[in-house]
Amino acid sequence: MLGALCVSWLGPRRGACAAGVLNIAASAPAQAVLDSLYAKCSKLRAARAVREVVEDDGGNAWRRWAAQPSGTSLITLAFCCLWFTALAPHGAVLTAFLATQNADPELIAIFRICGAFFGFIGIAVFSRCSRVSTSDESVSGARSAKRVSSLRMASLGALVFQLTCACLAVYALLDGDMILVFCAAVACSRAGLYAFDVGYVELQQLLVDERDRGACQGVEAALCGAMELGLALTTLIFFSEPASFVELAELSTLFVLLALVLFVAWLGLYRIFDHIHAERDHGHAHTAQDLKRLAGDGRHVHVAYAGVKACARSAPAHAHPHPHPVP
Repeated sequence: MLGALCVSWLGPRRGACAAGVLNIAASAPAQAVLDSLYAKCSKLRAARAVREVVEDDGGNAWRRWAAQPSGTSLITLAFCCLWFTALAPHGAVLTAFLATQNADPELIAIFRICGAFFGFIGIAVFSRCSRVSTSDESVSGARSAKRVSSLRMASLGALVFQLTCACLAVYALLDGDMILVFCAAVACSRAGLYAFDVGYVELQQLLVDERDRGACQGVEAALCGAMELGLALTTLIFFSEPASFVELAELSTLFVLLALVLFVAWLGLYRIFDHIHAERDHGHAHTAQDLKRLAGDGRHVHVAYAGVKACARSAPAHAHPHPHPVP
């Protein structure tokens, strides 16, 4: 907001310089708050046990990413689709469009602040909706599986909400006289995006094989960068005129829909299984974390491909190489 006022009062060049100085100055109190939290919270200062994780250097990074036992490549694709969007309050494309509509810098700044505020609200609501009340670990991996199940449903709700807001924004653009409704819908969509971002990161932490985390993060960064580059090129080549922004918004909404389809496909293809391995005859792949949990009778709970053969729910517990699905 202060940056926008600087641009309005001092002009583009001096205002940009003043905004840069304010940005640098703002880092000092932010660092002071972090130092204060670190000093007050003893858990942050407690030394943690260092666990050495050996990264698997063999094989192509893309193959290791695609071969994850829990199918996390699908949710990575869903996450990356959300980067192809012109409906971002802080994005250069949307800012340029609002400038062509003679929007004041102060209003654009307020618009961005609202986007960040709704993002904060989305994270708070997501945290409450995905909360797991039990800490039962009577079966190896049970608590982690319950957390994954909660995150799956909360992330699905976040994507549905973001898609709804994107559709409302496109409808407001098509109407032509609903620019405020358009801005409100875009700002509200940040709640779904930020919430899904939190769920996606935690799902990656829980499900990606710890030996392949570096490779998977590299692939994710490459795909997100490709989506951003694709948006820039698409805008410059096909939608450079302000009048064509509606079509660009529609294309962005289609990518949100594609993200939802990919996530729903992951929900259907990969499910949570409670099963017992007979003499470690797995019959399906495991992450390094899953293998560490295989102890005692070999019973554990984890996410696996749903296409494997499964026993009827009424079957008694027995040792076998295929899993039982957990609803």
